[in-house]
Amino acid sequence: MLTVENKTRFDVENLIRESVRSIKVRVDDLKVIIKYVSTDAMGISQAAGFYSPESQEIHIWVNPFSNYSSFRVFKLSTGKKSFRPVVFRTAEQIILFLFLHELAHCLQGPRGHPSPSDEDEANTFALTQIRAFLQVANVPALQKRRIRGEVK
Repeated sequence: MLTVENKTRFDVENLIRESVRSIKVRVDDLKVIIKYVSTDAMGISQAAGFYSPESQEIHIWVNPFSNYSSFRVFKLSTGKKSFRPVVFRTAEQIILFLFLHELAHCLQGPRGHPSPSDEDEANTFALTQIRAFLQVANVPALQKRRIRGEVK
């Protein structure tokens, strides 16, 4: 059963559960931990994520001091698909993207250290899923502003 432990002010627990339900994957024993971490501790400007296969946990770290005006995801390596910058406008959009990105790593199975192509696949999966989810979800926090950018 999916467990979400949210230690932030952002209301994303149901959003995460609904996104998993919408893509019809089983995530037994997966735990998602969302918490604040300062930029000094993590060196992050807005948010970051990590999937631990050993503990079956997805960690999402959110900077409590960010205003979340924009968050850009860039292509990490060259390949057949290329990304334009993708701009998220709310913290909820960022958290959902990071969760879906790390969920992709979870679904990829143990592969050792993620390669650039694994990161590309996770970005593609997350962007595709978040756009599909936004089409059917009635979530005010996500619909405040559109996500700009696209996968070519």
